[in-house]
Amino acid sequence: MFRASLLAGNAAASPKVYNRLVTAPGPGTVFPTNQLRTEDGRPAPRTTRETLYALFHTECPTSELGWPYLERLRRIGEGKGLEVVGVSQDGPEETTAYLARLGVAAQVLYDPPPWKASETLQLSSVPALARVGADGVLQELVLGFQRATMEGLAARAAQLSGRPAGRFFLPEENVPAVRPG
Repeated sequence: MFRASLLAGNAAASPKVYNRLVTAPGPGTVFPTNQLRTEDGRPAPRTTRETLYALFHTECPTSELGWPYLERLRRIGEGKGLEVVGVSQDGPEETTAYLARLGVAAQVLYDPPPWKASETLQLSSVPALARVGADGVLQELVLGFQRATMEGLAARAAQLSGRPAGRFFLPEENVPAVRPG
């Protein structure tokens, strides 16, 4: 009897779903640049070339791991190649301090609460990389940090900038060996 009354009491409340399966927008979708803001709150300018938008959060360890590689991509694509633009889910003050600590010189835009651009992309976590054509159309959406994807983006940045691709990650022989103590 007691159990039945508890269940009856909870039956009226609708459950919240936190782990719903969603499908991220695919290639051909217009990237939500209009929902991004500059540091002073103005709408983000439209880009005129292929751009990699790197959505991140300053307290995300994987975002921090990825930024040195994104900065390397930015340098490969400098000029007329692939442009790399950070999209912070935090405010300008903490974002500026975070990027300065990491040595990042990339342009940064903001996806302020309630994170409309992230919601439009149906993101539930960061980092996320959105490669967008000069026409503003999504070419590729990557969730998380993936070595093969980063190598592919580096090759694309080199191709667009007219630079040789080279190796994006250090060869294994340059990684210091761990010696048993």
